[in-house]
Amino acid sequence: MNKQQLESFLTIVEIGSISRASEVLYISQSTLSDRLKSLEQELGFTLINRGPGIKQIELTDRGTEFLDYTNRFLALDREIQEWRLNDHQQSIRVGAPASVNSYFLRAFYQDLLTDRQHLQLEISAHWNRTIYSMVNLAELDFGIVSRPYHSQNIETIPLMREPVVFAYDRRYSDYQNLDQLAVRDQISIEWGPAYQLWAENYWNLDEQPRVRLDSPELLMAYLESKHAWASMPLCIWQALNQANPHVQQIVSHHHPYRELFLIYHQSAYAGGQQAYQDFRHDLYRFILACDQKGLCQSLLSDVVQE
Repeated sequence: MNKQQLESFLTIVEIGSISRASEVLYISQSTLSDRLKSLEQELGFTLINRGPGIKQIELTDRGTEFLDYTNRFLALDREIQEWRLNDHQQSIRVGAPASVNSYFLRAFYQDLLTDRQHLQLEISAHWNRTIYSMVNLAELDFGIVSRPYHSQNIETIPLMREPVVFAYDRRYSDYQNLDQLAVRDQISIEWGPAYQLWAENYWNLDEQPRVRLDSPELLMAYLESKHAWASMPLCIWQALNQANPHVQQIVSHHHPYRELFLIYHQSAYAGGQQAYQDFRHDLYRFILACDQKGLCQSLLSDVVQE
């Protein structure tokens, strides 16, 4: 039995499908199945029911019991590795979509490194589903996501709502209100289910946007075309407008938003490491400060704020 087998088992359970779990782990489905079979043979019992008619992952009774041991083992393994590498340096690994890391949280990360001299930050950008998988595998300490998923092992805390605004480059377009916007001229990025629901109610999304992007870095370039427009969180519009004053916001009485959530593994945070607690509380204070500045609406409960 090895760590690789345990991580593979945990990913299968978390994703709910061997085929999709193999994509997350960047291995073939046959390789992942072999790891699971090898683990079951070594343990001497079946962890997951398989057979005709079974479409979703079903843990056996022993599999459910073993899942708890797996989570505890991986959490303990990470603590041991941190202790072995450096018992003075505090390390936090954070994953979030690129738009969150590069724009909304940039000032937070800078302040964190200034205020906590002994803190080592590892910041990486991933899709929401990948962030959940990495937190579950103890490859990330914290994740910040715009699309929450159900997980029995991961705590999901609503953080904030950030306004989504509509922008265009006035050298190429001239918009006065949202009714003038056509989906066929849109430079589209996925901003999470809260915004998507609003957009589906406002526009006929049977039309296809002009361009689909997976990151905001190219937004400014693609807005430099006739009739082009894009929706974007307020923090991104502020950055684009500062870099290019021609990027204008359409004044609207509509108030769509994207939501962000903090996630972490329950067993990892239960260890009570001070660095984890400090990070979480610093993040909460940052969100509350942004709320006071009108940059977002905090979703933190009174209990969490304490």
